[in-house]
Parts: sequence; structure tokens; C-alpha cells
Amino acid sequence: MSATRFALFLVLALAGATGAFWLSMQRTLPRDTDFGPPVLPGLAGELPLVDRITLSARGEPRVTLVRRGSAFGVAEFGGFPADRRRVHELLTALADLHFAGRATGPPIAAEQGIRIDLSGRLTPRSLLVGAPAGADTAAVQVLPGETSGIAGHIATIETDSVRWLISPLFDVQPDEVARLSYLVNGASLELARPAVGAPLSWTGARAGQPTPAALATSPPSQFEQLDILGARPLGTNRRFVAETVVETFQGLRLELAGHRDADGTCWLSLRASAVPAGADDDAEHARRLAEKLNTIGSEYEMAIRSERFDRLFPALGDGR
Repeated sequence: MSATRFALFLVLALAGATGAFWLSMQRTLPRDTDFGPPVLPGLAGELPLVDRITLSARGEPRVTLVRRGSAFGVAEFGGFPADRRRVHELLTALADLHFAGRATGPPIAAEQGIRIDLSGRLTPRSLLVGAPAGADTAAVQVLPGETSGIAGHIATIETDSVRWLISPLFDVQPDEVARLSYLVNGASLELARPAVGAPLSWTGARAGQPTPAALATSPPSQFEQLDILGARPLGTNRRFVAETVVETFQGLRLELAGHRDADGTCWLSLRASAVPAGADDDAEHARRLAEKLNTIGSEYEMAIRSERFDRLFPALGDGR
């Protein structure tokens, strides 16, 4: 198999509380280069035995993925669940990685690459992936060992997110929002629309009053693809009071509470449930998603961007 069919596009990135590391490269191997032996022999049959994955780059926070049953959690985020698909992509790509011949080159300096350590119920494996100084092709260095070109790919990640190992928490499209309410001074202010495509309008005591300009001109988008910056175990003394509630036409109900730390970090906690709505398939999807979100929400609160926090909780302003 010709290695020209493969390009290296490595984006390994995850941020801790204060920074991020990433390595982004795209290299094409020489046309006359074919696959050599595997970089990590036997790993393909040992993937279920990998219990710990460490990603590190000089000067940036280390990221440690620890097995939790059949999945992995991010140790630096209190064990918060990592994206199953992306971890699977990383492990299977490492298992499929082959040398491009046995030509050796200069060692990969730590600042020129990313180090990957695998451990658990298998012989520990460590390697550096990067581009040695002056090199125009990607290379791998199994530690301790020699540097060689590689044929294959580590991962294909179609995103520029520096937290690609964590899935977005939820993704509610604007046209899916059926009902929206905010808790303001102990009172719930609610907007709803009768059908997809209809405008949101006040219900209850405010029925008939003009709709807020921002909602009159465009549907709510603050619930789209909510990426998180970090996570921490949920405090046992925090009382949950939902400041924002959103329901979808598919039957998903999200109750969201917000909290801003003294250092400005914005935290989100949540509860989810399925409400009768839509077709049977929609109801089943809503039930499964609510169950997944509740598993996370019962254990963690999530750090989110300040701009998104202010849109999710407009009634909180800067005081919470």
C-alpha cells in the first residue's frame, strides 16, 4: 500500500485551567515509501489493557486520561468523561502506526513534539511524535530509541478546539427551542412558541407584551454546541436553583444554574429530563440524552466561557 494515501494531521490538544498544548502538522511521505513494521508492535491486541494515557508537551499542562470502566476520564478535570470516539481514534491510530522504512534521523527535541505514554495492564509504551529540526517530514521516536519517518496517521480531527478530547456538553439548535424561561428575583419569566419556525413570545403574566428585541430578531442560539473549558467535582454544599430552563420540540428539558467564582471563572451545573413531545424516536433520543447529561450533572460542574455564561444567564449579570 502506497504511503502517499496517508498524511499526518496530528492535533493533540487539551487545556488545563491555565493553558493548552497542541501540535498541528500535515506531512506527506515520499512517493516511494511503503509501510514498514509497526511502531508499537502488538498494541492492536492490547488496547483493552490500556488504562492510562498521558499527553504532554514542554511548558504546557499534562493531560492524563484514566480508564473508568469502558471509557476514560480526564484526571486533571476530576475524572470528567473524555469523548469516547476521539479516544478510540487516538488509540487505534497509534496501533495502526507504521515506520516508513528504518531510516533514522536526529532525535525529536521535547519542545518539537508531543509525548504520548501508555500504561496499564500491558508493557508501558512511550513515544514522541513531531518534526525534528530541519526535517520536512513527520517522525516518531519510540522511547528510548531511534527516530524514524512514519507511514500512517495519528488522528484526523476536524476541529480547531483545544479541548477536542471532551465532547460539547449539549447542542440545542435555535429552531429546536420550544420554551425558554429565566428566573429573575424569584419569579419565572417564560417565552414559548407554538411550532417550529414561529417567533418566541411571552406567556403567563407577560403574555401580549413585546418580545425582547434580541429574541424577536433571531432565535436563541446560546444553547448551540456548548464547549466546556474544564470541570470539577460538584460541591456538596451547593444548592441547585435553576436560573434558566429550556425545552425542545424533541422533548429534552434542561435546567441550568450558574455561578461565577471570585476569580471570574464561570461555572455551570445542570439537570436534564425528557418531557412528552414529538415522535417516539425523538422521545427515546431525549430520554437517552437526559440520562447521559444527568450522569454528568450529578457529579460535576463545568467551566464555560464568560460570554456564553452571560447569554445563558442574563439575569445574573456580574453579581454571581
